[in-house]
Amino acid sequence: IDKERCKAYKSLLMGHGLVPRGRRKPGPVTIARKLATLHHFVKWLVDNDYLDHDVMSGVKMPPKAVENAKTQKEDFSEDELTRIFKGLGPFRTHREPVLREWYWGMLMLAHSGCRVTEIIQLLRSDVRQEAGIWYLNISDKGEGQRLKNKASKRLVPIHSNLLKAGFLDWYAQSKDVRLFPLLFPYGAVKTTQTFSRLLKKLGIKRKELTLHCFRHTLTIKLAKARTYPPLQNRLLGHAIGKSVEERTYMAGLNLSVKELSEALEMVKFPTIT
Repeated sequence: IDKERCKAYKSLLMGHGLVPRGRRKPGPVTIARKLATLHHFVKWLVDNDYLDHDVMSGVKMPPKAVENAKTQKEDFSEDELTRIFKGLGPFRTHREPVLREWYWGMLMLAHSGCRVTEIIQLLRSDVRQEAGIWYLNISDKGEGQRLKNKASKRLVPIHSNLLKAGFLDWYAQSKDVRLFPLLFPYGAVKTTQTFSRLLKKLGIKRKELTLHCFRHTLTIKLAKARTYPPLQNRLLGHAIGKSVEERTYMAGLNLSVKELSEALEMVKFPTIT
């Protein structure tokens, strides 16, 4: 690996020379992500003395081109959420066990605002109860569990709408160590692709709406419910900001499961039938 080959790799990506026949050509955001992946590997080679310097330094996409190419994600409207919940219905008793798991994974994402990987990597032991309140323990302590950042480690109450839908009954049926043993090996891929197909079937698929928009939706719902930003950050696992207030005064803010649950319950969702 040398500088010229890294530049050649970038040229191939930009010229779409690595795109399989029939596949969509990558845009600036995708190319930047692929280059970043290679850069991480090169940094590892340098740290472990396989290379004497960072040959990927400077080999990247122009930041402005990447920023302009990004699609601004939207939140789901109340009508779209209702249609999604209704569209999920048949998967609850689907003949394929992996899709029955997927059904509950989707509802958990919609009601928690968690990231996809945070949900599908959960262990059964991460579903807990404290003072009569059921919650998820989002952590990286278990095998195969990883978090995006330090703030991602948190407790997320399980919304009453999900409990009324029968989540605990489904939870009690499985004896596997993992909560989603069939989805976990696929990572986020199968979960995301199946959801995209559902949106297309429902006629609400567009580039601004993806699975990650469940997270956007809950963020906006929490804001409309007039919950405090520090509380929103603790629920969603956002990294602490750069202001003095966030870094110094709010860094040590600890909220109980009861306090988090009271805030989350201020958000209303369509009934799951």
